[in-house]
Amino acid sequence: MKQHNIAGIILSIIGLVLSIFPYALWKLTEKWKSRDASEPSALYRTTLRIVGAVFLIAGVLLAIGMLK
Repeated sequence: MKQHNIAGIILSIIGLVLSIFPYALWKLTEKWKSRDASEPSALYRTTLRIVGAVFLIAGVLLAIGMLK
């Protein structure tokens, strides 16, 4: 396996985690910064899902060799 294939797989996994588990990621990384830490905002969840989708697309393209 070449490096860009491995990078694509890693980016795909990160993209899936960002897209599927935005609340868990917020709980691990951002909850302690908020005084009223009840739940993440809708904007935060939407942003994480969009970034996750971009990572997933880039990861798939890297894994199949369309990006180098």
